[in-house]
Amino acid sequence: MNKRINWINCAKFVAIIAVLIDHSHTILYNSFDIRDISFFSVSVFIFMSGMTFYSSDIVKHRSLWERLKKMLIPYLIASFIYQIVVYRQFDLLQYIRSIILFDASDHFYFVSLYLQLLIAGYLLVAIIKKTRWYYDILIFVLIVMLSYWTTGYTNILNIYGGGGLLFGGTYLIMFYLGMIAMKYNIFRYYNAVLNIVLSLGCWGGMICWWMFICRNHYAIDAMFPFGWGINPPSITIIISSIFVVGVVAYTVILLESKELCHKTIGVISWLGHNTLGIFLYHKLFMNEILRPYVQIGNVYLRAIVYFSVMIAGSIVIQKTVDYSLKKLKLCLTRE
Repeated sequence: MNKRINWINCAKFVAIIAVLIDHSHTILYNSFDIRDISFFSVSVFIFMSGMTFYSSDIVKHRSLWERLKKMLIPYLIASFIYQIVVYRQFDLLQYIRSIILFDASDHFYFVSLYLQLLIAGYLLVAIIKKTRWYYDILIFVLIVMLSYWTTGYTNILNIYGGGGLLFGGTYLIMFYLGMIAMKYNIFRYYNAVLNIVLSLGCWGGMICWWMFICRNHYAIDAMFPFGWGINPPSITIIISSIFVVGVVAYTVILLESKELCHKTIGVISWLGHNTLGIFLYHKLFMNEILRPYVQIGNVYLRAIVYFSVMIAGSIVIQKTVDYSLKKLKLCLTRE
């Protein structure tokens, strides 16, 4: 179980790094190829969410509300902090509007997306825990058809990307694939030879697919019903995301058998476990502190400083919020 948790958290860390790369386009670099490759980020997050959702005990032992609170409470606090820092004041009406429209910061659309997928997942996981493989294929076909409709013909409050589509549009496909991957334990240790082959195969596939993206720039997506899409993901991004998950899974599982890699994987896994805080607050540091006040000529040094501050600063804020909430809960319980 620890190995599974480690590689899943490592995949989340890779995804959050891709988010930072995407959001720092024109700030730290200008290459459209790098930006285009990084678009797998949110799809990997959703895939991993499907995996962890399936493996959780939410259906039998936990209410949906308890799961929703884990995202809602940090989101409400983050929206409050953004308003205070960005606008230097607190306006209750503006705050209520921003939490409803998920626009205190433009990347908060993800919260709307995630909450919708949790609701859909609660029903899906209850079904597929009891079905055989051929029913899983049938459900997949139905989800693809549903995603086609939700991507093209639904709108929720004009929220950006998948957050403004019913059940996230094609993100629902990634969420379901994650649950299926966990159900059949696809990403696991088989034996050394087979895992090396799978790892190399995923690496080769990912590199070749990224090279194809840099040449094709998502033009191939026009051939498919979902069309060209970054958010929610097109066929190009879905394939890229699956390759990335395969690379991280089989590579980390192999490296964990090497004692020298334990500490490195442990650190990356810990960072991956804290991606919610990084996701919520990285733009606060980028837009309000780093861009206005930190000017470094060397682009590589600037990237190191920016990424370090965004990651470390965001984790500090989230840990401080978590600690404060625990203390407040303890005080209220005592009373």
